[in-house]
Amino acid sequence: MSEFVRIIDPSGKTLRNDLYNSPPDAVSYIIFKDGGLIKAKNGRTGQIEFSGKDAATVIQSALNALTPNRTWKETVRLKGVFEISDPIYLPSYAVLEGPAVIRQSDGANIDKLIRGYGITQSEIRNLTVDYNHANNPESKEGMYIGEQSAHVSIVNCTFKHARGFAIHFGGVPDKRNYYIKVLNNRIIDPVHPTLDMLVVVSDGGLIAHNVVLQQDANMAIVPFESYYINVIHNFVETTGAIGIAPMSCGFSIIADNIVNAMNGVGFQIATEHDNPNPTISTRNLLFGNVVNNAYVGFRLFETQNDVIQNNTISYSDNGFEFPEGNPPATGMIIRDNRLIDVNHPVINPVGADLTGVFMFNVGYPTENRGTAAFSGDGTTTDFSLGAHGLAITDPNRIVVKVSPISSDAIAASPCVGYVDPADNTKIRVKFASAPASGTDNVKIIWEAQAV
Repeated sequence: MSEFVRIIDPSGKTLRNDLYNSPPDAVSYIIFKDGGLIKAKNGRTGQIEFSGKDAATVIQSALNALTPNRTWKETVRLKGVFEISDPIYLPSYAVLEGPAVIRQSDGANIDKLIRGYGITQSEIRNLTVDYNHANNPESKEGMYIGEQSAHVSIVNCTFKHARGFAIHFGGVPDKRNYYIKVLNNRIIDPVHPTLDMLVVVSDGGLIAHNVVLQQDANMAIVPFESYYINVIHNFVETTGAIGIAPMSCGFSIIADNIVNAMNGVGFQIATEHDNPNPTISTRNLLFGNVVNNAYVGFRLFETQNDVIQNNTISYSDNGFEFPEGNPPATGMIIRDNRLIDVNHPVINPVGADLTGVFMFNVGYPTENRGTAAFSGDGTTTDFSLGAHGLAITDPNRIVVKVSPISSDAIAASPCVGYVDPADNTKIRVKFASAPASGTDNVKIIWEAQAV
């Protein structure tokens, strides 16, 4: 737009008139409603380049008209509420943004309402996407981006009324995605029966600060066959479903998430077997997460060398579950977690090789220590130390260490500690020779630890 601008001096005298050209919009196209038409205005020239009654056609025309073979991002901005009857294909180096609402028309039955295949450096942001799956019963997926897509971001969007796959970064082993970001989104108001809601196949990526509401018996956030992906600061509420479920993932960080499981499973770390040559889940870090009201807090099977530390499980039926698998969960480090009002801290431990580190978990003691003093009589060599206080009682999995600290105990040593064969909840100490007679003259320090 051009206009004359008058330049005046302090006294009010006109010095000159300049022709002022306002800067172009920062976006390539602005799409809006004008009466019964959808129009696409060129953000640089102000010209209406596309118009029509079908929103998907106008939006796609604008995306297709972005600069060919560009290596920079160009933006298409939507303003208003748009009914969509055909899928929208997102190209590379494109930003599709709001503020706007995209709603699938009743009866359109589009599988994958928004699509991107092999794209790079693209973004979807500030949109509300209403999949309207209740009125589109044949639609199974909402958004699909994949097949070696890279550096794609979904930011500040709301996804509503999805039956499943509200956000799906899909891929196969030879067409993996890279460096995906899913940030500050809300996936709400799911349609029954639900499928998995946010599924990401990516090597490198970030899933952070999202809110996902899920129901029924599937999974809310699923990093799938992904490496070096971070799932951080998300909030998930499920009803009888699984909250966050990395499948066949490795070297990933899952931290500071909150899952209100509502009788479902908070976190499930497992190996996926639909692939005939599955990738074994390995070396993932789960740190600082919170699970509330779960049937199971953490379900772990066919996974190796993970670290599960500083997490909290509260008001739940079961804490850690180890379903039997091939191979079982092995080499795990499970420590410094808190179990609050959990009915069964560990179930089915035979499904795991717990020869890794399982210790210092509040609410499921696997180590205890104390001191004991008793009176020698010159003949007795074997004394009870009382209850060991551990959550397990299998004598083959409990190591007892004792150290004499009084002179009479030292004189009667060496001494050994062991689980009381008559009562596996208690431990005893046996001296090489009988301690001397006295009152509380035999003193030791003891330590019991599950292995």
